[in-house]
Amino acid sequence: CRWDPFVSLSVNYINTFIETIYNIYIVHHGQSRMSGSSLGFLYYLTHLLFLCHVAHGMLYGDVMIDEVMAESGTNISVGCPGMSLNTFIIELEWQCMGQCGMSSPPSDPGKERSILKYSKSGSSEQIMESASSRVQLDTDMFGLQFNPVNARDAGKYVCLINNRPLPDALIQLNILDVPDPPRLPIVMGFTSRSVSLSWSKPRSKDDSPIKGYVIRVGQRSVSASDDQDFIDIGREIFSNSSIPKTTITGLSPYTVYNFQVAAMNHVGRSVFSKPSYPTITLLEKPSGKPRVTAAHNTSSTALYLSWQAPEESSIHGQFLGYVISYRPRDVDADEAQEVPLENPGQTEYSLTGLKVYTQYLVSIRVFNPEGQGPETIVVVMTDEGAPSSPRNVRVVSVTKSTLQISWWEPARANGVIQGYRIYFLHNNFTSVQTIRDNKSALVETLNRLKPYSNYKIWIKSYTFKNEGKGSEPLYVTTDVDSPGPPVIVNLTCQNGNTMFLKWLRPKVYFRTVDVYHVHYRVESTSSWDKQIVEAVNNTINHMMYLNNLTTNKVYDLKIQAGTRSLIGNKIMHFGPYSEVKRLLLQPGCEIIRSFSPSRSLNKDNNSLILINLEEHLGMIAGVVCGSFGLLLAVFAFLLWRRYTQDTDIYYPNDKYYGARKSLETQGWDNASTLEGEIAIPVNLFSKHVAELHLNQ
Repeated sequence: CRWDPFVSLSVNYINTFIETIYNIYIVHHGQSRMSGSSLGFLYYLTHLLFLCHVAHGMLYGDVMIDEVMAESGTNISVGCPGMSLNTFIIELEWQCMGQCGMSSPPSDPGKERSILKYSKSGSSEQIMESASSRVQLDTDMFGLQFNPVNARDAGKYVCLINNRPLPDALIQLNILDVPDPPRLPIVMGFTSRSVSLSWSKPRSKDDSPIKGYVIRVGQRSVSASDDQDFIDIGREIFSNSSIPKTTITGLSPYTVYNFQVAAMNHVGRSVFSKPSYPTITLLEKPSGKPRVTAAHNTSSTALYLSWQAPEESSIHGQFLGYVISYRPRDVDADEAQEVPLENPGQTEYSLTGLKVYTQYLVSIRVFNPEGQGPETIVVVMTDEGAPSSPRNVRVVSVTKSTLQISWWEPARANGVIQGYRIYFLHNNFTSVQTIRDNKSALVETLNRLKPYSNYKIWIKSYTFKNEGKGSEPLYVTTDVDSPGPPVIVNLTCQNGNTMFLKWLRPKVYFRTVDVYHVHYRVESTSSWDKQIVEAVNNTINHMMYLNNLTTNKVYDLKIQAGTRSLIGNKIMHFGPYSEVKRLLLQPGCEIIRSFSPSRSLNKDNNSLILINLEEHLGMIAGVVCGSFGLLLAVFAFLLWRRYTQDTDIYYPNDKYYGARKSLETQGWDNASTLEGEIAIPVNLFSKHVAELHLNQ
């Protein structure tokens, strides 16, 4: 070792020398292996040279270093230096200094560690495999194969052939791998839509600098439990800068997020870092709208509304409830009324107290602590209701049997008016007349009314479903009608030129009879003379004398009653004439004027002589009463005779039938009468009767 020329020999020369001696021995002895003593000597010599180089600090000092660069994840093969096709291999060993595929770095990085051995004995071969299944030996060229290589395989590899103490070359295996993951990301700030994120750089590598970062975003609902996993939003955010911070935008308000970061180099990206601590973005006003599922009226003053809540992700905050706003369509939005519903689970509501048959704009929106969201608007109309009363109802005209009235449509129709009903009440009996017409002003005539009758009239409009309120009632009296014919009860000849007339008020009249027209004429003449008799206090009996008539003339007479109208010019309504009566005026008629009706002697003359019965009512009543009293006296006398006569007297003449003497015939057939009375001849009977009257 102190011989400088020997020590200065390069390792290559020493290896060549030893290999030459080894080959000569093999060839000379014809053996594939040296004997134990020879091999021991050769090993001793080689070890001596190795120690000499170590003593002089020349180990691997002049050994050529081959650098091999590989990307992690690829399949590579590292050749054994000094290996050729003519090299005879008995033993071969691969050694490594470094991590050399281990999961953790070794405690002494400078110490060699055998990773693979090969030996040949005769025709048999033996390979001691590496601990890693990825590392194998190429039995053709005895190279080292990595399937695949990764960052842990980086290190210095030596290939020792046939127990050489030193390799021909040292192989420096450098692996180009993805970077290490960054440290835990930290949220530096956030808004409702963005988050500012920062992290620590991974350990730098000179051969693979950081080119950028990839951020993975996970989210979950605020209402979710802490054990629930985050859901990947489905997109990665790339930062093409090596600066370890960024601002992530496009996030949703009021949502829980976490973030993971991976570094990138020209090889690829690292694994993602640990997720950041959960972060909740700030609140915003809701962006979602409720979906209206039903909106209809339930009555003339109520509406029903049902809906579905918007997506939870569109609430952007704590869901506090709904706000329902409603107003008539023709009313400004500032005058709309609002109904807050502080129950997020509520899905229906009824609006009451609305106007009848009115279109309403109804809107609904959600709200959170930040405010209200956009509204969903529907147009709903309340149902038809009862119309208000018709206006300006008045009477246009009145007759004896008709009433014409007019009116205006109601101020509030509360629906589509289908028509009107006119009610009129008379004697507790109500009739109705329907008009199916819808005009702003209407006129209608009520027919077949009773004359001089009081009617209560009111009008109602009606829609398809409801009848409206009645108008203020009108109290109307129809006009009078013509009275019936008067009844002539007495027409008497007073003297040769005067007749006496008496009549009764018509049986049918309305209100009163105001006047009578007495018409008379001489028989066979065409013109009638007329006298007007004004009625006083609607008297029943009326009488008058007609003077200055012509003697020995037959007069026709009739009477007509009249009633004055209550309406307008108050014209007179005259009724039909009474029955025509005839009377003959002749001298001395006062003697026979009270005879009972009989035909005159002139057979061609139909004139009647009327008896005035009313003038003799007292006499007739006296006769009737006297006759009745006489009958009572006779009846009493007969009763007295019946109970007072002696029933024990014997009448021998009554014993035999027909023994009594026949009575003498008396009466009309016997010329003699009782008490000196005699019979009256037929031709003098009328005169006899006339003389019996009290007024004679």
